[in-house]
Amino acid sequence: MKRRDVIAGLSCAAIPFVSRAQGLKTLRFVPRYGLTVLDPVFSADRVTRICGLAVYESLFATDRNLAPKPQMAAGYTIDQDGKRWTIVLREELRFHDGEPVLARDCVASIKRWMTRDLLSRTLAPRLDALEAPDDRTVVFRLNKPFSGLDFALANR
Repeated sequence: MKRRDVIAGLSCAAIPFVSRAQGLKTLRFVPRYGLTVLDPVFSADRVTRICGLAVYESLFATDRNLAPKPQMAAGYTIDQDGKRWTIVLREELRFHDGEPVLARDCVASIKRWMTRDLLSRTLAPRLDALEAPDDRTVVFRLNKPFSGLDFALANR
């Protein structure tokens, strides 16, 4: 018997049997262990992190190739020297209670994240100011360029 025959046989045995009850349209997912904390900034728990990525929006998110793409941002510009990032929020962003999401809310959230996250520790020493000059604009003023800012914000 060849090793690849054994592996092929095991992989077929490992495929779960899926059945559907007649008339039911509810999919139930039960993770290995429960979600106990909803705040992905407060907890490093993997289930909390996955839930946070699925539920909460951020300025940027990663696509299937792990490339950062604007999510809450309608667009952004980077000055030629790479020291100023200006991010404009999409119109009509709302919280769960219908209140508008403002740039100052994003600034507060990013500052909170920067006190706890390891990735933000590479950004913090380069940050001179994080500002919200109006309701839809977030400005990062850096003392030296940080080309991975979009990636860092997508993985917060």
